[in-house]
Amino acid sequence: MPIRFYSKICGLTRIEDARLAKSLGADFLGMVFHPASERMCTIDVALEIRQSFPDSPRVLVFGYDEKEYIFEIYKKLRDLMSFVQVPSDHPDFKEICEVLTKPKVFPVIYPTKKLLEQDVDSFREHSIILFDTPKVQNGVKLAGGSGEPFPWEFVKEIQRPYLLAGGLNPENLCNALQALEPFGVDVSSGIELSPGIKDESKLRKFYHILNGYPENCP
Repeated sequence: MPIRFYSKICGLTRIEDARLAKSLGADFLGMVFHPASERMCTIDVALEIRQSFPDSPRVLVFGYDEKEYIFEIYKKLRDLMSFVQVPSDHPDFKEICEVLTKPKVFPVIYPTKKLLEQDVDSFREHSIILFDTPKVQNGVKLAGGSGEPFPWEFVKEIQRPYLLAGGLNPENLCNALQALEPFGVDVSSGIELSPGIKDESKLRKFYHILNGYPENCP
C-alpha cells in the first residue's frame, strides 16, 4: 500500500508546468518573488495559476528580502496566495509573522547540525515548516536554490510535520523517503530543464516514485 506524501512544486514560472504538476498530484504550488532569483515569477502567471487552481494552496516564496518589499508584494497578491515562505533566520522574521500571522507563514530552517524536537518548538503555531539547504554565493547566504541536499540525519528526530527540500530529484528521492519518511517534499531545481522551466520527464519520474512509494523504490 503506497504511503501518502504531500508535495510542493516550487519555482513555477509557467502555467503549463503548474498544470502538469497538479495532474501528477502536487499539493502546494510555489511561486518565487525574490527579485534576485532566476525563478522569479510574474504577477500575471501567479494570477493565471490562481484562476486555474482556486482550491490548491499557493505559496509566495521570499528570500532575505526587505520586510517592506515582502509586505508590498503580499498586499498586491494576498487574494492569490494561501501562504508565504520566509527564511526562519530572516532579521525581521518575528515582525513578518506578526503582520501576516504565523499560520500563514512557512518558516524555512537551514539545519547545520542534528536537530531535536525542542529545537523547532518555537514554530509550533505555524502550519508547517520546511528544511532546506542554504546557498552561499560570494560569501552571501541566499535562501535555498543550492541544488544540494543537507545531511538528512540532521532532522531524523523531528516528529512534527515538515516538508523536506534541498537538492531533491528523481535519482535521490527514494533514499530521502527511506531515510526520513517526511510529511512531504519540496522540489524545484531537481525537476528542471533550466531555472524556472520544468522538465516533464523528470517531473513524471519524480511523481512515479513519490506516488508509488515504497513499491517503486529498489
